[in-house]
Amino acid sequence: MKFLELKIPPLALLAILTISQYVFASYVPFGGVEIEFKLAITVCTCLIGVVIALLGVYEFRKFGTTVNPTNPDGTVAIVNTGIYSLTRNPMYVGFAFMLLSAVIFTANYVSLVSLPIYVLYMNRFQIQPEERMLVEKFGEAYSAYLQQARRWL
Repeated sequence: MKFLELKIPPLALLAILTISQYVFASYVPFGGVEIEFKLAITVCTCLIGVVIALLGVYEFRKFGTTVNPTNPDGTVAIVNTGIYSLTRNPMYVGFAFMLLSAVIFTANYVSLVSLPIYVLYMNRFQIQPEERMLVEKFGEAYSAYLQQARRWL
């Protein structure tokens, strides 16, 4: 399964899973859950995700390093300030919030399946390969950072 490592950009995965949620919600009838203030909760959850992801992009730009998740070799610095002091993957956490907002909006139990799929896929095929490459590139400094900040939250 190594051939899947760093192949699907996280933003593309987010789009695929979000679209699949809407397809499932349309064709799989269980789980039409009534959620009071659904639109407001959806928008707030999505905005939280966007802000978290943009904070990650901001820190990367500040350090002049790449935001391209399919090319971690292009990383020129360990970013451990700002949002990166709380999570090693704020952009991916932000995408998870955006995916959660789509779950809330569809209000369908089947849509919930997309969240563990996203986390499992990202851990195995995106984050672990990135971390391996960054440990090789930055050595003990990155290994120390792995101990300081959590992978997700």
